[in-house]
Amino acid sequence: RIFEIIHRISKNVEPISQHSSSTNKIRRLKKILSFMQENFEHHISIKEAASVCSLSESRFMQMFHQETGMSFVQYLNDLRLESSAVQLKNTTKSVTEIAFENGFDNISYFIRQFKKKYDCTPLSFRHSYQPEIDLETHNNFS
Repeated sequence: RIFEIIHRISKNVEPISQHSSSTNKIRRLKKILSFMQENFEHHISIKEAASVCSLSESRFMQMFHQETGMSFVQYLNDLRLESSAVQLKNTTKSVTEIAFENGFDNISYFIRQFKKKYDCTPLSFRHSYQPEIDLETHNNFS
């Protein structure tokens, strides 16, 4: 979904004759998406994101949802969860370590969001890609 949004935005560059507010919207959105991609592992507040786009918080949230079809927090969580999923597949780091490295500061929230997106716990997800890892030995917060 995230890549679809980025692709849609990159294809949506309008001719100069179009209204400048559309061009500004696209420029702002590209700027915040790039900022989020580079900084998702850190805390990013709505206030900080809005300032990257030079918008008020309420206008930023409205514009972001209108252009992406999802809230800022949903998009940020998706970035973090996708990165976490890659790490779960390819490393033996603990679930807690992966959660913290990807910007989640609450392990319970991470697990809830992960289950919502992938329909399984992070540890079950990992086990489906790395069945040789013993679930009992590596049982760290599901």
